[in-house]
Amino acid sequence: MNGPLRTTALEIVDDEGRVCARLAAGEEGRVGLELIDATGAVRARLALGADGAARLELRDASGRPRAVLSSRAGTSFELRDPSGRERVSLGEHPNDATALRLSDLDGVLRVGLGAWADLSAGLELSDPQGRKRLGVTERPGGPAGVNVWDAAGHLRAVLAMGPEPDRGASVEFWDAGGEYRAGFGVWPDGEVGADVAERD
Repeated sequence: MNGPLRTTALEIVDDEGRVCARLAAGEEGRVGLELIDATGAVRARLALGADGAARLELRDASGRPRAVLSSRAGTSFELRDPSGRERVSLGEHPNDATALRLSDLDGVLRVGLGAWADLSAGLELSDPQGRKRLGVTERPGGPAGVNVWDAAGHLRAVLAMGPEPDRGASVEFWDAGGEYRAGFGVWPDGEVGADVAERD
């Protein structure tokens, strides 16, 4: 019975002698497997780093990673465009948070969706300049609500529910200078209230 084949590198070639797969071990426990197309471009790569983290890359015809699955610092999955910009990122992090991030053609983060270890969750939408414009949050023991900011970064409107049972539903507004202007609410006991602030 033959024993195992031992080597630091192994290449598999096609019937014309072109390398189509390569398995190699490096220093400090590193090891990688590459799948190569007929043009010589690496189209898929599976690697194990010295720290034990695994990484899987799916590449386009030019060799750029377009999809990346990694176990370093949590677990993450990324989708990248032809220029290499991250467009989609889904991750589970060591602090027990999970997050989904969506970026536009310029690489600007436009959508962030997350859930955290304290059981809170949130959604943020940003404009093409990366400025936060809309936020939706829910926190255990706190209010659930929607916040709206203007292009200058000023909070302009809040729609909130709770925290229950002490507070009901309310909507509040601020002007461009950050001054509170108006509010309307319905309290848990059924009372309705409105508040309008005059300009100074």
